Amino acid sequence: MAVYLVVALMNAAVVVYIFKRVPRLLVSLLVWLVVRLVYRPRVDGLENIPDNGPVLLAANHVTYVDAFILAATLARPVRFVMYYKFGKLPIVGTLLRWARVIPIAGRSENPEILRTAMDEIAEALDNGEAVCIFPEGSLTEDGEVRVFRKGIEHIVARTPVAVVPIGLSGLWGSLFSRARTRLRDVTLGKLSSRVGISVGAPIPVGHVSADHVREQVATLRGALA
Repeated sequence: MAVYLVVALMNAAVVVYIFKRVPRLLVSLLVWLVVRLVYRPRVDGLENIPDNGPVLLAANHVTYVDAFILAATLARPVRFVMYYKFGKLPIVGTLLRWARVIPIAGRSENPEILRTAMDEIAEALDNGEAVCIFPEGSLTEDGEVRVFRKGIEHIVARTPVAVVPIGLSGLWGSLFSRARTRLRDVTLGKLSSRVGISVGAPIPVGHVSADHVREQVATLRGALA
């Protein structure tokens, strides 16, 4: 019995050591558990995301937790680009820093943060990482895919990489979408959603435009947001 106790304590010590050395693992584990329990994602086309090398992912934006849902379902680590003020929230900000999220702001709001974000995106892609952006720039207000901003074109012009479109469905009306802003407005069924994640074929550099990527994402998303 003493042997099992010693082994268990040693294993626990190793886990704590790893999480302290690589906190991103802890974030990934927590996100994976919550997403799998609450959202029950169904993924199609995962093979369209290369196992290694630089790639830019572009998804529609339905809820405040879209990045967490994708992080828990995609097969490789992804650097997400998110609004910088999320990083100022207690606890959430720490988790985002551990997850190496790239903070961004609009040009009119804070051009310096925007420049830094574009530099970080370029550096990540140059280093062979996967980066995910939400080209709408904000959450959908009616469940439809909003106009994509031109930032995606600037990213690809600076660092020529293929863009993989991703359509998220089944999230409109859930707690963290703009259709439901308060917990009391959410039915029990909407606390647990069946989310669809459809990954499309990579769009070659020469065919990347904000409008074309939006069209592909909207098609993948289907009828539900």
